[in-house]
Amino acid sequence: MYNIQKMFTSATLKLTAWYLMIVMIISLGFSGLLYITSLGEVSERFKNTETRLNETYPQFSSLDFDKFRELQVKEASEKLTTLLIYINLIILGIGGAASYLWARQTLRPIEEAHELQSRFTSDASHELRTPLAVMKTEIECILRDKTASKADYKETLTSQLEEVNRLTTLSNLLLKIARLETEELTWGSVDIVNTTKRAIQSFSIDQQKIIKVNQSAKKIILTRANSESITELIIILIDNALKYKSLNTNIEVTLKRAKGHIYCIVSNYGKGIKNEDISHIFQRFYQADKSRNKSINKGYGLGLSLAYEIVQLHHGEIFVKSVKNGKTSFIIKFS
Repeated sequence: MYNIQKMFTSATLKLTAWYLMIVMIISLGFSGLLYITSLGEVSERFKNTETRLNETYPQFSSLDFDKFRELQVKEASEKLTTLLIYINLIILGIGGAASYLWARQTLRPIEEAHELQSRFTSDASHELRTPLAVMKTEIECILRDKTASKADYKETLTSQLEEVNRLTTLSNLLLKIARLETEELTWGSVDIVNTTKRAIQSFSIDQQKIIKVNQSAKKIILTRANSESITELIIILIDNALKYKSLNTNIEVTLKRAKGHIYCIVSNYGKGIKNEDISHIFQRFYQADKSRNKSINKGYGLGLSLAYEIVQLHHGEIFVKSVKNGKTSFIIKFS
């Protein structure tokens, strides 16, 4: 991390130098042009004055105007040179500070993206290490147990299969995020009503029975959307609602068009989400409820992050409204 920080510091200084060099080239070029133009104007005006004096007062024609003109031009040149030096020094100072700020502003998105990627890699490694450690421990224990029965081996293999499934789920989520960030999506018109119905079919029959859909029209069309990612978005939100709902309660999915916007609202009834967690809930690997066991809910804190990125790609908004021990709604607004 220290080397990376040094790299960004070095890049900032180099970019600052380039910006400052460009500013000073422009400033010095303008100063040179101003210097030549101003001295030429002074000399020309003096010649015009000399000509008018000779025409109006012939008795002045014997005076040595050339020497006087040279002295005036030299004095003007010295004053102008001093003034331009001060101006360029001021520009150098202000330009240096401004160039540094511009360089920081230019590199900040890259630095933030790199920090996010590093944090994501670290978190992903941690999440991968946990099930691998569990598998390693269980295998070592069963191998050391000389009295282990067939039932013990079966229990261990069943546990290993669960961990493999967890790893598969995690790797699939990571792959989906990577594809979403790198692959070009196919855009077109999408009926969010049919898409929602198709998403619901991916759940079990028992789960489908408690998912209630309320729609304001038979068809609600998103004019520019990616069908696969919208389906994935709805699956993620419904799956999240199912994980954290109270017993014997339904999941509500509301689809409507209002004030020029299309809304998709997924709600459940449960413990709710704390206010301090809502602002972080779309961060990768963030777990709002640390007390819940991942082995039960199969959660990694990646699903809502993926949902957020899908909404951003569609230039929409997603926000949460939650009441303690009451209704929690994930609201998506498409323009």
